[in-house]
Amino acid sequence: MSENIEKNFVHIIGIGAYKAASTWVHTCLREHPEICTATLKETNFFGSNFEKGFDWYKGLFGDYKEKEHLRAEFSPEYLVNKESAGMIKMYAPDAKLIVSLRNPINKISSRYYYDITIGKKKQRLGLNEWLEKNIEKPSKYFLSVLEENKYSSGLKLYYSLFPKEQICIVLVDDIKKDPKMVISKIYSFLEVNSTFIPESLEKKVNFTTADTVHFPAINRFLFQIQAKVKNSHYANFFVPMLKFCGFNFLAKKLFHINRNHKDENHRELKKEKIRQDLRRELYSLFENDIKETEKLIGKKLDGWKID
Repeated sequence: MSENIEKNFVHIIGIGAYKAASTWVHTCLREHPEICTATLKETNFFGSNFEKGFDWYKGLFGDYKEKEHLRAEFSPEYLVNKESAGMIKMYAPDAKLIVSLRNPINKISSRYYYDITIGKKKQRLGLNEWLEKNIEKPSKYFLSVLEENKYSSGLKLYYSLFPKEQICIVLVDDIKKDPKMVISKIYSFLEVNSTFIPESLEKKVNFTTADTVHFPAINRFLFQIQAKVKNSHYANFFVPMLKFCGFNFLAKKLFHINRNHKDENHRELKKEKIRQDLRRELYSLFENDIKETEKLIGKKLDGWKID
């Protein structure tokens, strides 16, 4: 299959990280008139979907005009998949890479609520109680979340294969402070019109809530359908068709209906804040990785640290 792959077909690749504003960045790329994004936000072609072949991948960019658009995709899997960096280097060596990073402790909270929303995890414990239990005796799920939120090993691979000038680091903290500055920086890095203002600049995209779920099986089923369609050989046909037929709208409605916005006392549910003592314990698990990440990206991450 490698013989059939058009080298440097894709010009822009977002490689991570999960739950770190990757959807916001992808949406802002999609809205730029000089950029054509793949039909799927997460193609995972240089990873778990490589066996689907280049024709499948190319089909995801069906509406591009070769001389007028830069082709872009965003797959957070690439930062944690140990094979992705080498594959990108082999097939898209000139691609510009974007990495969005977020305080790993805050990401744990976001991941916890997200997995409840999609029905992947049942909310038997509150956030702090769940953290307390898992810090003392880590579950496989908790350990996988910890590893997913350690950036340095993945970043080392990319910095060993690509020059720093080819990698753009974006911090979620900066997006919150000044999204216009951040997106202008990204557009400049990509050498497209940096004065363009995307519609989604000030929008919160794909954010998690504290809502619980009445019937987790319903959300789990809907997400499984979406995942199977997105990862099928005919995704470039089925994804637009489902959108046209109103499936996405219906799924969002069902998600909303299935959400429980209030607790047993009919009070509005709010996200738990991670207790300071637990934040300190979590920081001790991430401290070395945060310091190593600082060295790699050449930026201070003082907002992530706890004295």
